[in-house]
Amino acid sequence: MLKKPGLEELVRELERDYARWEQVYMAGSKDPFWPDGVNANLCRTHILCGKKRIRELYPDAEMPEIYYRPLPQKLPAEYMARKEELRSAALRSYTRYISDENFCFIRNHVERIPETDALRGILDALLARADVLKDAVLSGDYVAMRRYADAGSLLASLKSGAERLRDWEPPEQEQLDLFTDYSLDGIQDEESMSMSM
Repeated sequence: MLKKPGLEELVRELERDYARWEQVYMAGSKDPFWPDGVNANLCRTHILCGKKRIRELYPDAEMPEIYYRPLPQKLPAEYMARKEELRSAALRSYTRYISDENFCFIRNHVERIPETDALRGILDALLARADVLKDAVLSGDYVAMRRYADAGSLLASLKSGAERLRDWEPPEQEQLDLFTDYSLDGIQDEESMSMSM
């Protein structure tokens, strides 16, 4: 059986939930997939559950001050804090990304790698990030802007990709022998077995 949490512990959890809601509302979250409104509303739900838990576990106790604190407002799911900052950061990141020497090198040399090579897929994905970021800015997708606004990590990926491209060598082609039957590879089918009998 689980130990009943102390009232002070529940109050601290509630204080953390209020602080988290405030932080998401004012500064935004770092969630790469969900808008700030979704995260703030999740914090709001935690606050509701925390108050309910205090009431259920300590019905006879004097309720702490935070219990009576007003519930934060419910936000539209698509709410995003600091939209203009995100947009500016995304534009700076996009500009740095497409003007980076490694991006230019990859863009100019990726065609020499066959599409069937795994490295080609990696490099195509690195190039596509620029389009994703550009589309995010043009369409107002602030979640995607936040996801790609850190130019540092994007540039590190480009550097790694460019190094791999510089080191890449085409696979060596096996020299074919005119007198070897490569179609059978040592396996005989029924027709060739009957001819040898």
